[in-house]
This record gives sequence, structure tokens and C-alpha cells, in this order.
Amino acid sequence: MEIPYFVLHAFASQPFAGSSAVVCMLQEPLDSTVLLSIAGESAALETTFLRPVDGGYEIRWFSRERELALCTHATLAAGAVVLRHLSPGQPRVTFIAESGPLEVTQASELFTLSLPRLSPSRLGEIPEALARGLRIPPAEVLQAGKFVAVYPDERDVRAVTPDRALLETLGVAGVIVTAPGSNVDFVLRSFNLEGSMLEESVSGSAFSRLVPYWSARLGKEALSSTQLSKRVGTIFGAERDGRVEISGPVVPFAHGRLYL
Repeated sequence: MEIPYFVLHAFASQPFAGSSAVVCMLQEPLDSTVLLSIAGESAALETTFLRPVDGGYEIRWFSRERELALCTHATLAAGAVVLRHLSPGQPRVTFIAESGPLEVTQASELFTLSLPRLSPSRLGEIPEALARGLRIPPAEVLQAGKFVAVYPDERDVRAVTPDRALLETLGVAGVIVTAPGSNVDFVLRSFNLEGSMLEESVSGSAFSRLVPYWSARLGKEALSSTQLSKRVGTIFGAERDGRVEISGPVVPFAHGRLYL
């Protein structure tokens, strides 16, 4: 069996930036253990598997250790594969996930994915473990599942040096740090406390929380942002019909075949 695959960098305008993802094209269902084994061989942290079905493509996401409920940057990358290579000229593609359908659209060089809107609530007190775990106390803290630590300046976000052991005592899946940007509306970094790698290159799910906050704070519907990870990511966000849309460029990097 031959399986075509693509390696792409999502939320990036050049190679070696944004978040890397592998997208594999299946023609028939494969057992989950086989998909996990393929993902375990991948150089990317996340591998996406697509299979044509009525109405679009079935989509599944795997890390090297387990199947994932959702991976936003890999979904954006999968959209780029379909709309550039499999159905060029089509403006949108629907992916069928276990949790429901996801749609990726293309306009020029930007690909867009719609996500649920999460409204973080402001905490009355900053948890001590959070302030110590980030080593720079934030000006305020919000929470919608994950903690969102808000700083007054982009330099604070760059200077954060997280203590994973302390942050894990908070009992949340992750911590997002954010501040107004010097050249964009806001900047962020995202720390995943459930995965093997602490800092995420680009966290699309963070924008479900950040876009509502910054949209209300700045009085803007459309927002620009930079994720200040080592690879750096460029993300545009907007609120549309009670949901959050995130957009970004996707750069192709490699294409090949797997042999099983």
C-alpha cells in the first residue's frame, strides 16, 4: 500500500516557521494502531489522516503518543492540501471529525478555520503558583479552561520563563500568556501542560479565548497577532456569527509516499 503525504508549515509565510504538520491521504480505513505507528515515525509532532467520504473528508489527528480530539494547525494544513492539490479552484472543504464537521476556506494565500468562541472570565486573585510558575506576575488572569495571563507589554511575554513543575500544580491543560503587540494587535505564547513539548509553536485553540478578549478590549472585529515561539507564527483572528475564525498562510515543505 502506498500513502501519499505532505509536510506543511501552517501559520507561516516561509519555511521553518509556524507549526509543522504531516498530512497523509488514505483511500481506505486503517486501524488506529497503524495510524499511531505512522505518527510515531513522523518528524512532526502531529500527523493528520484524510480519507474521502460523502460530503468531504474524514479527518483524524495523532500525536506520537495518542489520538487527538482536535489539532487546529494540522486542520489548516489539511485544508491547504485539499484546496491546492486535490480540488484546486474550490473555495472550501469540509472535514468530518468525530466531534462534528470542520470547514476550511481559502481566500488568496490565507486559509481560514472556524472555531468555537470561548469567553474567559477574569479571576479576582492571581493564583500564586501561576505567578511563580511564569516568574513574571501578570497584570490580570482570565480563565476558560486554560489560564490566560495578560501582561502590559510584549517584552514581558518574551521574557516569561515557565516552571513546568509549578504550572502543573494548577490542574489545567495549559497556560497562555499575552500582551499588546508593538507591530500587531496582540502577541502570545502558549504552554501545553499535557504534551511532551511544553511550548507550542502555534496554538490555534488559544484564539478561541484570545480573540473575544482582545476584540472587546481593542474595539476591533478583525485582529492581527504573532505567536512568539521559537518558530514564530502569524495568525489573523475575527469574530463571526458567534464563533472565532482564525486565518493564516500555509507553506508547503515536502511531498512523498509511505509504503506499508
